[in-house]
Amino acid sequence: MLLAAVVALGFAVMLPSVTELDQALHHLWTLDAQHSPPAMLAFAKAVSWIGGGAQRYVIVALLALALWRWRRRAEALVLAGASVFSSQASNMLKYAYARPRPDDLPHLDLVDSPSFPSGHATSAAAVYLLLIWLLPPEWRKYSAPLLVALTLATGISRIQLGVHYPTDVVAGWMLGSAFALLAWSFVPKRAT
Repeated sequence: MLLAAVVALGFAVMLPSVTELDQALHHLWTLDAQHSPPAMLAFAKAVSWIGGGAQRYVIVALLALALWRWRRRAEALVLAGASVFSSQASNMLKYAYARPRPDDLPHLDLVDSPSFPSGHATSAAAVYLLLIWLLPPEWRKYSAPLLVALTLATGISRIQLGVHYPTDVVAGWMLGSAFALLAWSFVPKRAT
């Protein structure tokens, strides 16, 4: 259902009424390099940096290695697979929909791909939400709020930096959540 919702939202963002709402929210939430608090800009850039590029894969590799070391080898492979496959799915959808990035406000981050869905939001949801289920149960009450907050902050930072519309981020969260759920179905029952 989440995958179908992403596809439907991809078509919906082409409707003028959705585009207008997206642009209004984009204007409301995007930071301004001249007038926004420097600490807020630095935080948005740091959260966004963690969620993209090579550093994203380094973080996933370290998490997978930790799971492997804890003798949770199947979980380590599932986490790595969810990260790779969700990223590839996001990239395929980006080029299938070819939605231009917002261009009405200056971007505060470098981008070189289409906008829909957000790859950062996809990756954050796939990795962090799956990790909640993969960690030992006694850790979940402490880790779950932090991992959910990281997922939300990653997506919101992309809007704040002016490189995504809100619907791009929502679609990324849904796509990543779908991959987290799919990956969880491959985890051996002993891990639950």
